[in-house]
Amino acid sequence: MKLFFTADTAHVLKNIRDQLLSYVVFTISDATKCQHGLPSKKVQLEHVSAVVRFDEDRELKVAPKLSEIHLSNDILQR
Repeated sequence: MKLFFTADTAHVLKNIRDQLLSYVVFTISDATKCQHGLPSKKVQLEHVSAVVRFDEDRELKVAPKLSEIHLSNDILQR
């Protein structure tokens, strides 16, 4: 019998956000960088902030539910 496991996407994204808020930068593997054609192994909070700024004045958004509140360290705001 085979067992299959899947990640809970919402919790994975929250964990990534929390890592970025705590450490500002973290590093992904070489394999992930190559697989997705990324320019760097470093993931920075500034990358997420850039998406929020990009979406501010657009009707069609890249991340429609992402806002500055999600980038805050204040747990009560989230």
